[in-house]
Amino acid sequence: MRRSGIVIVAACLQLFASAHAAGQVQSGRHFDKPVWTAPEGFSAVPDVRELRDGRVLVVDAKDREVSLMSANGVRIRKVGRTGAGPLEYRWPIRILPLPGDSSLVVDRELRRVLLIAPDATPLG
Repeated sequence: MRRSGIVIVAACLQLFASAHAAGQVQSGRHFDKPVWTAPEGFSAVPDVRELRDGRVLVVDAKDREVSLMSANGVRIRKVGRTGAGPLEYRWPIRILPLPGDSSLVVDRELRRVLLIAPDATPLG
């Protein structure tokens, strides 16, 4: 394995460790008033990520899915699908921001991350 491969593996392991630790501690973020309320409810939302254009990625840990929401709170579509394949997740719990509006969805059950492109499509 080349040195760059070792660095990538080490970075992924560090992400898993920090996501696992962060999943056990409440974030403490509170908002006075919501900007919008989604017409469809969520069961348990441990993490959200606002993209530059105002769309929002929402993790629902109880329903085990990631949704792409419009800037005004309407669900556009589900991001990815449940499973153990290369573009799937079993139990998403966190969204980690990457440069350029890409994101990493942390999968608690499979202990891996799923790369999400800026257009909210899974890349692997």
